Amino acid sequence: MAPFGLDLADATAEAMIFVGVDLAWSPHRASGLVAVHWEAQRLRTLWARQLPHHEAVLTFLLNLKPVHRYGLLIDAPLRGTGPFRPAEHALMPLLRPWKVGLLPFCGVSFEHLLVPLQHAGFRLYPPDSSRLCQVGGWIVEVYPQATAVGVVRQRLPYKRGDRARRRLAWRRFLQRVARRLSPWGLAVETPESLEPTHLRDAWVAAMGGAVACALGCGRRFPETPGEPYLWVPWLPDAEEEPA
Repeated sequence: MAPFGLDLADATAEAMIFVGVDLAWSPHRASGLVAVHWEAQRLRTLWARQLPHHEAVLTFLLNLKPVHRYGLLIDAPLRGTGPFRPAEHALMPLLRPWKVGLLPFCGVSFEHLLVPLQHAGFRLYPPDSSRLCQVGGWIVEVYPQATAVGVVRQRLPYKRGDRARRRLAWRRFLQRVARRLSPWGLAVETPESLEPTHLRDAWVAAMGGAVACALGCGRRFPETPGEPYLWVPWLPDAEEEPA
């Protein structure tokens, strides 16, 4: 049962739905999935799920037909070799002012997830990331910390402290997202009850995809054609925002 009262039947062919996936690096650990629906300048959370292992994640994602205009934003190193790929090297200087680091690639392979999704019709690393909203059925790699910096100019604040402090930090982060998007005419329904942390990370990933598409502010790191990239929504600074 979806905690937000909506399920896959709500994903019509006319909708654009962004599914954030905080994918566990171990195939035997739990992953978080959250879907955000973008329509008429409103970002609405459809559902959130915690799935126990990679096979459950794959089974669930294979039910999201590309014809329904799904975009999958996955927090995991999907392709390339390490310890740091060109994607990480390109992104590091941008994140350094916020003291955000990146984990090394560590040689983990997610081919067992990617290949079935590609066979089902999902495209990995579409060649033109600025047009991702116009079609469904694609997969990009994201990093929630970079998404937070790109949207609200701060690192994710709910990673430290006890449970009460993390909840408070999450609420304040959601308020900051809402304030940041308001001048752009975007309204966001904030899912304050999301726990544990990997569901929050999945929501950040999905929200970032919706924001980047709605405002045309997606950036890829690196920009090299054919190179696996990290996709980051990047809103202009305050002085560049509309009055």
